[in-house]
Amino acid sequence: MRAALALSVLAALIWVSMHDAHSRTQRPEPDEAVPVALPAATVHASAARVAHPRAQDLRPEAPASALPAMDVLDEHPHPLDDARKRLADEQRLIGALNDAMDLGDPRSMRPMIASYRVLMPRDDNALAEGYERIADCLEDPSATHHEAARQYYDRERASTVRRYVRRHCFER
Repeated sequence: MRAALALSVLAALIWVSMHDAHSRTQRPEPDEAVPVALPAATVHASAARVAHPRAQDLRPEAPASALPAMDVLDEHPHPLDDARKRLADEQRLIGALNDAMDLGDPRSMRPMIASYRVLMPRDDNALAEGYERIADCLEDPSATHHEAARQYYDRERASTVRRYVRRHCFER
């Protein structure tokens, strides 16, 4: 029994000494660390036009990078074409609809739903109809509106508005 205990203690000591030697070879000591000079970030031309009261104080006097200066700055790496503008308008309108819905304001939702239908006449995801069902339920939670919301909920299984229909029409 004593021999087994002595052997296990000896094995633990050997393992600790080997592990300690291995870790010293893998990691440098803090005083041995060599500082690395990293290039400073460049300031994009559009960042210099920020209307900030102290923007003049934040702007560097010279390029902050060791990289050669570019002849032409690409100020719009993703040009705002009609498709991107339409997508941005749709996202802004959906955000405003979500805000009005969260505030429980169906009167402000109605003109936004009409604007969405003008902006997105195809409306493949039937979002306008879903927001209309929500506005109906917020305005008058009657059985008629509840049934129309149930039909939308059952039919539009992949709609992103479906969970809001459930929350505002069924769980209240």
